[in-house]
Amino acid sequence: LKPDPQQLLCAQFLCRLAVMFRFAVSAMLCLHLLPGHAMRATQGTDARGSCDAKSFAGWTSPPNYGASTRDGVTYGQCGYEADTAEEKCSTYYAEGLRDEGTFYQCRWLSATGKSGKQVNLCVTWSGENKEMNSCSSNKPEIVEILKAREDCHAILCGYARSGKWKGNTQSSHFVGAWTPWPQHTLDRNTRGWSKVIEKECSLPSDSLHGHGHAVWADSLGHWKENYGQYFNKSTCGCMSEDKC
Repeated sequence: LKPDPQQLLCAQFLCRLAVMFRFAVSAMLCLHLLPGHAMRATQGTDARGSCDAKSFAGWTSPPNYGASTRDGVTYGQCGYEADTAEEKCSTYYAEGLRDEGTFYQCRWLSATGKSGKQVNLCVTWSGENKEMNSCSSNKPEIVEILKAREDCHAILCGYARSGKWKGNTQSSHFVGAWTPWPQHTLDRNTRGWSKVIEKECSLPSDSLHGHGHAVWADSLGHWKENYGQYFNKSTCGCMSEDKC
């Protein structure tokens, strides 16, 4: 009996499929067992590592936004702690400028500058290693900072909507609700939004190492990026950045 051509083609196809499947499985097993492959997988995990830092240092510029340079060495500074001691460096984390709510572990950098001298800094990334180790948003210290910031924003919005940052009368408050709210003011009867943060917002218990509100109010990337020189009232649901 002559075999059915269609059955023959089907049998050949199934045989080839079985061979290809066995080859693919074998290749995957071999690749998995190669030392180089195992090493790359480990490096991928270890590169991010864990974020053990406990203290907030301010802000840092990601590689795609900006860089600091010292003696030809480029890096992302660890907030206000770029020149801290090596043994303290890993205890800090910094928030990414224009990367709101994302915090990065600081690490020690020791490199040779253009002058031939050694450059030692506390950084979040360097020219030779631009990968940044992000901290979990569930980290208690970060949760505390974000909660304090949320509470502070609610206080600021109260002033923005009511206009009570400007003067002491109802008419001046009306004007305040309809005019831009500056970060700083020289009038003793008005308060810039930075001053409201300083006087009425509670700092998180996480240590700011003497920088206090200088970091919290004026230098923390979040506030300037979101509110600018004049408070952005639209973040409070107002009709525009300047008017409520």
